[in-house]
Amino acid sequence: MVPECSYLYDFALAAYIFSEVLGILLGFIPLQGYRTLQRFLFLLLPVWLGPASFRSLIWSILFVGACYLPVWWLYRRRIFLKL
Repeated sequence: MVPECSYLYDFALAAYIFSEVLGILLGFIPLQGYRTLQRFLFLLLPVWLGPASFRSLIWSILFVGACYLPVWWLYRRRIFLKL
């Protein structure tokens, strides 16, 4: 028997919504000379980290971490989103 963990679905939904909002905001905020805020932040990753594909992996891991932090904060405060 699998215990019911419906709150996990609530956190997954919160993480998904946060990632979409964050992605849209990073993609739409224009910066002069860089096109978008997302491109500017990606270019902050140092070149010595490796090729662009590896820096893209690092960027993705950082983005997931940025989406995890608010969900973790919600969980620590026992704030559950219900639909």
